[in-house]
Amino acid sequence: DQRKRLRTPGAFPNMSDTPCLRVRRRKVANVFKGDPWIYPNACLDPLPAAGVAQVRTDDGQALGWVDVNPRAPIPGRLLTRSDDWPGDEVWLAAGIERAIARRERLGYQLAGGAVRLINNEGDGLPGLAVDAYGRHLVVDIGTRGMAERLPLIRDILGRVCPDSRMQARISEDAAR
Repeated sequence: DQRKRLRTPGAFPNMSDTPCLRVRRRKVANVFKGDPWIYPNACLDPLPAAGVAQVRTDDGQALGWVDVNPRAPIPGRLLTRSDDWPGDEVWLAAGIERAIARRERLGYQLAGGAVRLINNEGDGLPGLAVDAYGRHLVVDIGTRGMAERLPLIRDILGRVCPDSRMQARISEDAAR
């Protein structure tokens, strides 16, 4: 399984095999304070191709994993601060389940009216917002990375929120 392979010591014998976004330490103070965004002025090298990449400072410190979109105003959106990338399915499932469990702990009920189940970066899922209106889910996609993950998002939401109907909306920027 991909998660086990990535967590196995030596899974990345050659770090050059892993896409990496290198940033200036002094330009990512916002990330050290908790913000999930990597701005263009922080990037050292040409940006890696669109997709998931490890983010490291110019002195080699790993900050986590980002969703890279070289064409976006914010080219890096932090997905996780962990050393290992668990893979899209594990990361998404955990994030979606964590966000919905948080709403349940606050007393919100899926079938009880209108509630925001997933709130983008606030729930660690940049570019994904999900609103529930009774058993109808409206999935708002705001980034290229989440647009590519839409089939997986639908599958996970279908398992976590059975008997729900879904409608997806993709922002103009993400569609481009």
